[in-house]
Amino acid sequence: AIAYTVYGRWTAILTAIIAFSSFTLHMTTMLRHDASFILLVAVALLLYAQATQRQKPTWHFGVGFIIGLSWYTHYHAVLVGPMIGVAFYLIFLLRREKKMNLTWRAFAYYVAGGLLGAAIVFITSKLPYWDILSQVREPRTPESIIEYLQTAWFYARLGWLDPIERMFIVFSLASVLYKPREFDLALGSFVLLFLAALGFFGDTLLAYYTTHMVTAVILLHSRLFLKLWDHLPSPQLAALVTAMLIFAPVLGATTPFFALVGNYPMLRTTPPVVQWIEEHIPTGAVIVSHDWHYPFLAQDYTMYTSFSWASATPNISDNYADEDAFWDEVNFDVFVYDPNAAGAFIVEPFAMSDYFAERGYQRIMLPPEELPYIPMPPDPFTIPGEKRDIMIYVRDGLLE
Repeated sequence: AIAYTVYGRWTAILTAIIAFSSFTLHMTTMLRHDASFILLVAVALLLYAQATQRQKPTWHFGVGFIIGLSWYTHYHAVLVGPMIGVAFYLIFLLRREKKMNLTWRAFAYYVAGGLLGAAIVFITSKLPYWDILSQVREPRTPESIIEYLQTAWFYARLGWLDPIERMFIVFSLASVLYKPREFDLALGSFVLLFLAALGFFGDTLLAYYTTHMVTAVILLHSRLFLKLWDHLPSPQLAALVTAMLIFAPVLGATTPFFALVGNYPMLRTTPPVVQWIEEHIPTGAVIVSHDWHYPFLAQDYTMYTSFSWASATPNISDNYADEDAFWDEVNFDVFVYDPNAAGAFIVEPFAMSDYFAERGYQRIMLPPEELPYIPMPPDPFTIPGEKRDIMIYVRDGLLE
């Protein structure tokens, strides 16, 4: 709908096809709340396109309001508002570009809508959990310009995508400079600005932080292929070339092809921690572990995530005197703590406490997991740096 509104029928058709590229599939098939972030950004950009086309300044309030509400999906979404404000508004207003039908009044509506949406999220979602949010955010704040640049570079190089897809993204961004239209410039600026802004998330090297880019990247891909059509002798050849170029990135979304190119295992192997549990712990036991172990263990064990207490809402946590009381009721048999996992610092105070010794749990140490079963370099679930051993606490007398 965005492509049809801004560019016309052919771009809309091509955009629908390109929606099946590996970048899109990778970002939209994750079982995470971030996927809804993609939808909200897409809806906001569609409303923006309609507002500029129909010269409706008040509609920009809705654009800002939707972007403000996107903060519900993930706390890094707070960066989207300023980046859209710069890329889709200020660049054209400061250049006095009239083709976009933008005015300072429209920008003011956008800011007002964004502040209202963000305020709703802050009051209802962030403020009640401010201590937890601060705990998550503090270690992710870059301590130096070097750390900022390292994190920004991680995102800018898009290392978790296959080389073919990265090449198309680079070419699509470069194509903005060739016969540019105003919306092309806005899309390209948005992608680059947000990649740079992600550097402010310190050592949080998580691929799904770029979910916001899906809509912009699809549209930029379409524009790249359409610009290539201008230099081909016939529409039939153009269609053939486009189909081939689109099909190639799709291969990168399949595990065997990605494994072949990146020298990864062709099959997803069982994590060492899971293997140890299956070999030593009887089925039916209650296991507390990290999220990515769930698909391997849920069929034979009762599973809890190690973030259960940290993510508990007040209507749950208020029923317990403290975290120890919560875990006492869970009455787990095994507790897995991987200090190398992203977000491990949230669990660490409990994992390193006297809780386990006081209740007679036995501690087992295993070497760090390399996570070869996730065909996506660099590993999105662990933090960089020297790896520490994994701790497994087992109820006394349970080991087979």
